[in-house]
Amino acid sequence: MNCFCIGSLCYFRCPFLVFAGMLQYGVGIVSYHRYFRKLKMCSLRSSSKGNSTVIYSENTKILVDCGISGKTLESSLAEINIQPSSLDAVLITHEHTDHTKGVGVVARKFNIPIFATYGTWSQMSKSVGEIPDGCRRVFDETLSFQIGD
Repeated sequence: MNCFCIGSLCYFRCPFLVFAGMLQYGVGIVSYHRYFRKLKMCSLRSSSKGNSTVIYSENTKILVDCGISGKTLESSLAEINIQPSSLDAVLITHEHTDHTKGVGVVARKFNIPIFATYGTWSQMSKSVGEIPDGCRRVFDETLSFQIGD
């Protein structure tokens, strides 16, 4: 993953990001210290059996990876008072099943857009099943884009 923007809160341009409850890598983060304190991150699961982290602000909620079942996602989000239907997007970092296992279910059940690079989509398409029209979002890892406000 190369770039993404969470509303006006944080702008990342980095070679790769790894989320496991915390941001581990980042280069060229603009206004990081000013805006980062407004973001909340919660690692819902982090293991070889499944990874999923929610990053959210007052107005925008993004799930980074969905390597857990829909049922586990719902119960994990409920613990932090977030409804799955309120998610603005799911951002997939790469195609391994411990990052994608629940993507298809989440897209179909909650009609949430799933963002991934072309390469990631081509590798995970068979394993995640059918994604509803309008939910499959392909981004170019060399360009930035915005999710939310």
